[in-house]
Amino acid sequence: VGQPPLSATLAPAFEPRGERVLVVDLDYQGSLTSLMLAQSNTQPDQFPSTVDLLLADELPQHWHQLAIKRVSDRLHYVSCWYTFEKLERNLEYRWVLHDTEDDIRFRLARALLSDDVQRNYDRVIVDAPPRMTTGFLNGFCSATHLFVPTVVDNVSAVAVATFARQFRELRSVLNPQIEFAGIVGTMTTLLNAQG
Repeated sequence: VGQPPLSATLAPAFEPRGERVLVVDLDYQGSLTSLMLAQSNTQPDQFPSTVDLLLADELPQHWHQLAIKRVSDRLHYVSCWYTFEKLERNLEYRWVLHDTEDDIRFRLARALLSDDVQRNYDRVIVDAPPRMTTGFLNGFCSATHLFVPTVVDNVSAVAVATFARQFRELRSVLNPQIEFAGIVGTMTTLLNAQG
C-alpha cells in the first residue's frame, strides 16, 4: 500500500541535490502517472501508456523521445495506463508458449541500461504494482534496491513476511544484485506524547 505516493515523494526530493531523476510507472492503474501529471500541472486529452514501448519486442529507435515525459527540468517520467494490462497478458502468454526470442522479464532493464538513460539520469525510481505481474518482474529485474511500503498492522505484517520469503527466492534466481532496502510504513497516524 502506498507505492505511488512514496515514489512521487521521493522523486522530487533529489532535485535540490542537482540529480536528474526518471520515474517509471509499471502499474496499469496509473496512480503514479496521475501524480506526475498533477506535479507538472498537465491535464492531457489522452492518457497514453508510454511504458508499453519499453516492453515491446524491440525498442523503437527513438523510444526515449516517445516514452519519457517531463515534469520539470530534472524530473521526468514514463507513464502507464490500462493498455499496459493487455500488453502484460500478451507477453506472459507468448513467453509461456516460447513465442519470444528474449526473456521478457529483462525488457525494462534493456531500456534502463541504454545509453540514453545512463547518460541523462542520475537516479531511476520504478513504481511496480503490488502483485506478481510482468511489470513487477521487470521492475524487480532492473532494480538495485527494493522498498516495500505497507500499512502498519497485523494483517499487512503477514503479507510483508510472505513477500520477504518470495523476495529471497526471486533474488537468487533473477537479480542477485538487488538489495532489500527496507519497509516503509504508510497510512500511519502520529500519537502525541500523552496518548
